[in-house]
Amino acid sequence: MDWDKAKNLTILFLVLLNLFLGAFVYTSRNRFTLDARQLKAIEDLLDRNSIHYQEAMIPKSYAPKRPLLMSKYEYDDEELLNRFFLHPEEARRFDEPDNKTEYICQDQVLTLQNGYISFDNPKGTGPMDSFDEAAAVRACENFLPSLGREIAQFKLDGVDWASGENGFRVQYCQVYERNILYTNFVTFLVTEMGITQIDCQYSAPLGFSGKPVEICSSDEALLNFTQQLRSATDQEAVITRVDLVYYQAEGSGTSSKATPYYRIMVEHLDAPFLINAYINTG
Repeated sequence: MDWDKAKNLTILFLVLLNLFLGAFVYTSRNRFTLDARQLKAIEDLLDRNSIHYQEAMIPKSYAPKRPLLMSKYEYDDEELLNRFFLHPEEARRFDEPDNKTEYICQDQVLTLQNGYISFDNPKGTGPMDSFDEAAAVRACENFLPSLGREIAQFKLDGVDWASGENGFRVQYCQVYERNILYTNFVTFLVTEMGITQIDCQYSAPLGFSGKPVEICSSDEALLNFTQQLRSATDQEAVITRVDLVYYQAEGSGTSSKATPYYRIMVEHLDAPFLINAYINTG
């Protein structure tokens, strides 16, 4: 046997194999990444529709994502009363239609409905020594631990000025394995009187389920968004944020799945546009 020839053939085979594997890895890595053509398509689409944005905020990667299994929305009423009221034993319960329950203690109202928790505290938690965005965030950071161990770990998601209510809306969301769980949130309204309103919702993440599923790219989601926006208004618009979050639908049973959505926030609009990344629908 010609050993030199066999050795050379083996070396050649290994070199070709390495080249093939390198090309495969490169192709796989870039298969789910926006290219220059797609970025130009986004620019042209938004420019034509008088929608302003910054390219840096556009998610470039759209790698497949797995659904996230979530528990149902379930709370212990007594625990909530102790968390929100100074004198929980004085709270009066009122059961309303549509699964709505209200607890009223003096001028404070705690409302529970289909997984949502809302606490109205008109007199606030106490006058603010200073009143600006940083002070509002500090007040919320100090209050978070009183809402329980899970919510205390939520991360700051955004701060907006609520002009109609003369205060800052400060929102926190849970981050699970580097993914924002948009429907696990707590939002504070902070005025000069301190925290006057709290809205929150929590469902325990139980782990990812099944195999990764391909999602649409951000240029496809932005086309859907543009069509929705222009069906509602022809005014100029400014996109302030685009990201991928996990969203759990309302009306869940014993458990449900949170799925990836593109969240597109527009200046002066209270609610974001949410585009289902699996099927590109809003």
